[in-house]
Amino acid sequence: MKKKLKYTFIIVISLLALWAIGQMTNAFRRLSSGGIANYPTFQNREGFFVSNLKKPSRFDFICYNANSAQFGRHAKLFRLCGLEGDKIEIRDGRLFVNDVDADKDLSLAHNYILAANEWERVKTIDTLANPFVTNTTSDSITTYLSDKLVATHGVKCRRLTLPKDEINKGIQEQFKQPWNQDHFGPIIVPEGKYFVLGDNRAYAEDSRYTGFVDKSDYVATVLGRR
Repeated sequence: MKKKLKYTFIIVISLLALWAIGQMTNAFRRLSSGGIANYPTFQNREGFFVSNLKKPSRFDFICYNANSAQFGRHAKLFRLCGLEGDKIEIRDGRLFVNDVDADKDLSLAHNYILAANEWERVKTIDTLANPFVTNTTSDSITTYLSDKLVATHGVKCRRLTLPKDEINKGIQEQFKQPWNQDHFGPIIVPEGKYFVLGDNRAYAEDSRYTGFVDKSDYVATVLGRR
């Protein structure tokens, strides 16, 4: 009996040691998402596991280090949409990678306008329905919705995309081009860089606004997500 307890103790200590090493080296670590930038793939404060032992592939989610005046050095989570040498272009709100429509296989959210009574119906369908409404009139609202929810439940709405001639000053300052979030590129991902996007395309401060991600800032790849 004592021998069995001894072996159990050794196994538990070994597992805890491996877990601690994994946390310190990012070989295996549990993190939590924050905000709405990757809805519907990630809910706010949803936990997930990452590892730097998994080489990131196109359309994996990755964690990387970023710097900003507001937050200083901090970790960010976004979908890896462009590897070095890839041609990136967003046409009318749809992502094309090397001239192939990449959005058709992804679970995304976009801005929609819908009648107020239709919004009430949506909230009965999805208990996690977005509480963040950007524009309200007496009979309609503008909000982000999961594209899958819209298609599956036949939601009566209209997807909103910016006109091509509406220039986003932040994007223009970053890339020196008259682009916006829905009309971007074409541009080639430079050597040693990544291009990342959030799945909630209208609410993600991703590479469109902050520029390419240095491969040296890569931290880990999210496990088990598509």
